[in-house]
Amino acid sequence: MLLYLVKHSDNGYEERAVIAMLYHAVGRGSEVAATTWESAEWDDDKQFLLFDWGEIKTGQQYIMTLHPNADSEDGWLLCSIHSIACNLICGSTVYKASASAEEAGMNFMFNNYFGMADGGAASKVSRIIQKCRDGGVEDLPEDFTGHGLRVAAADTYGCKSADVLR
Repeated sequence: MLLYLVKHSDNGYEERAVIAMLYHAVGRGSEVAATTWESAEWDDDKQFLLFDWGEIKTGQQYIMTLHPNADSEDGWLLCSIHSIACNLICGSTVYKASASAEEAGMNFMFNNYFGMADGGAASKVSRIIQKCRDGGVEDLPEDFTGHGLRVAAADTYGCKSADVLR
C-alpha cells in the first residue's frame, strides 16, 4: 500500500509518511497532524527521532520516539524516518507555518493535515486507504482505517499489520 501511494499519488510521499507515523504512534492522528519541526530532535546516542507531542484532547504532553525500521528486506517502506526523509526530498516544498500568536514561528511537518477538525487527520487517512483499495491494492481489511491502523490489521492478520501496509 505505501509503495502504491508513492507511485500513484500526487501527495504520495506525505501520505506514506503520515501513515507510517500513524502506524508507529498507534493511530494518534491529531498528534501527527500537529507535529512540528521545532519539536523534532535526533538522539545521536540512542539513534532515534524524538518528538515532544501534546495530546490535544487531554492537554497531556509526552515524548514520542520513532526508531529506524529495517527488520526485513522491505522494512524501509514502513520506516517513519525514511518516509519523513523522502517527503522532505521528494514531496511538497511548501510548508505551513502558523499565523496564530500562540503558535508563532512553528512549522508543521504535515502541512496538509494541520488545523483539521477533531478526527480530521484520521478521516483523511481513511480516504487515502480507500483510494488504495480503489486503485487495486489487495488484502486491505474492511475495518482498516485511519482510526485504527494497527488494531484492524492485528485482528485480521495476527499482529502482522506491517505486512498489510507494505
